[in-house]
Amino acid sequence: MGLLGSLLSLPVAPLHGVLWIAGHIQEQVNSEADPVSAIRRQLTQLETALAAGEISEDECADQQDDLLERLLELSTAPIDESAAR
Repeated sequence: MGLLGSLLSLPVAPLHGVLWIAGHIQEQVNSEADPVSAIRRQLTQLETALAAGEISEDECADQQDDLLERLLELSTAPIDESAAR
């Protein structure tokens, strides 16, 4: 895209920024709405950090234990019917 194309697309640049922000907000809302998938994503990030050498095996095991405990609590917690509607 040349200089002319850049100048012509300048008025819609704020719209692209707003759409980018809205996409990130939607991702955050989705992860908060579904805590199980958020925990799974965190487990995957832990495995990646361990493989990259960013954390030790002990740190990884401790954090995995915490996440798995939260996952177990979620799976055994009673369902709030008012929230399900």
